[in-house]
Amino acid sequence: MRASAQDKMSSPLRINFIWFGVALAVGYWLLEAVLHAFVFTPEFSLLETMEASSSGNELYMRLIISALLIAFGFMAERLLSREHQGRLREKKLNQLLHFLSDVNRNVQRQTDQQALLDAACQSAVKMGGFRLAWIGLPQDGGLRMAAWAVGDSSLEDTIRQMQQPLILRCCLGARRVFDEGKFALCAMKEEADCHAPWLHSALGQGCAHAIALPLKLDEKTIGVFEVYAGDDGHLGEDERAILEEVAGDISSALANIEHAKQRREAEEALHSSEMHRASILERAHDAIISMDEQGRITGFNPAAERMFGHAQDDVLGHDLGEKIIPPSLRKQHGKGLKHYLATGEGPVIDACIEVIGMHADGHEFPVEVAINSLKTSESTSFSAIVRDISERKKIMENLKQRLDELERFQAATVAREFRIKELRDEVAALKKTDPTIGGGA
Repeated sequence: MRASAQDKMSSPLRINFIWFGVALAVGYWLLEAVLHAFVFTPEFSLLETMEASSSGNELYMRLIISALLIAFGFMAERLLSREHQGRLREKKLNQLLHFLSDVNRNVQRQTDQQALLDAACQSAVKMGGFRLAWIGLPQDGGLRMAAWAVGDSSLEDTIRQMQQPLILRCCLGARRVFDEGKFALCAMKEEADCHAPWLHSALGQGCAHAIALPLKLDEKTIGVFEVYAGDDGHLGEDERAILEEVAGDISSALANIEHAKQRREAEEALHSSEMHRASILERAHDAIISMDEQGRITGFNPAAERMFGHAQDDVLGHDLGEKIIPPSLRKQHGKGLKHYLATGEGPVIDACIEVIGMHADGHEFPVEVAINSLKTSESTSFSAIVRDISERKKIMENLKQRLDELERFQAATVAREFRIKELRDEVAALKKTDPTIGGGA
């Protein structure tokens, strides 16, 4: 993290209590010498009284008191320094908590991935006080720097060195994040095996500590969020816990964006499928009728309207039996539906059968029906392709009549030929018995 210019200007000058204790000890020594030289023991010189030769115990008393004064200054300095460090730590933790709050408030609202990544990096620098923040996403076996932000312009040269397609191969922290799926700390001054080309540039610009955190989607590491702090920003356990929560919030926001994208794609695919289905239903020559498990009509295409004489709006939601099934067959239809829902068995499901349909005007006509069912965990639905076979029946009836006529004609022809043959046989027999039959005059 970095201390802002405003923080430096607002920090009041304070006394160093170690030197203050030393000054008190020296002042006490001089005061004792002056009092003994001019008031208590004027027979001794000032130099002699400073050496505490006026009494055998005087020197030890002054040394003890001086040591106590110096020890007081040392202890006071330690306590004040500890209090100061505590205030600084509390301030840094508060800063990180503000960063976390900013991520929760602003980053989670983003609906675009790039805007989300940019906002997270900017918040890390502005609210979290880090010197540098970047987010990398996988690309060609490495990492692409998808977003970044710097605390001051001097670090932009470092960023330019980092903007290469294979950060993963030289950033140990990022590599450990992808290998282990958890955060990785880097004390940059002590990282002897780090060969990142930007290391010396970052150290020269005041970066001393770094932490790389995984960004996850459905438990899979999909990116790295890395921040750099200065010497005053040692990343302790509390800081790491807050930063891990920040990375978790960014991951959640990425997941929300990805799921929203998948939902939009699914909705678009569904809409396209429904449009395609509607187009098929619209253009189909056969009637296509859908029904729910309560027996109510849920779909009625234009061909069904023409076939049964009902408008779609007039039949949707109504009982199918009452609209298109003759009264004599409705009871059978109801029993068959109940039996199938109870047992999953039905002789007409996935079969093509001939039944009688009923027109809106009440007349009945033959239809051919192919029924299939669709079961889900919540309900069962049915769809049927219905074809009016009245014309086919008429054609078949006409053909049958013609065949009957042909059969009758053929039978009559055969009978006539048989009778002619009989007559010829009779004439031949008569000729044999009476030669004059059939002869000329």
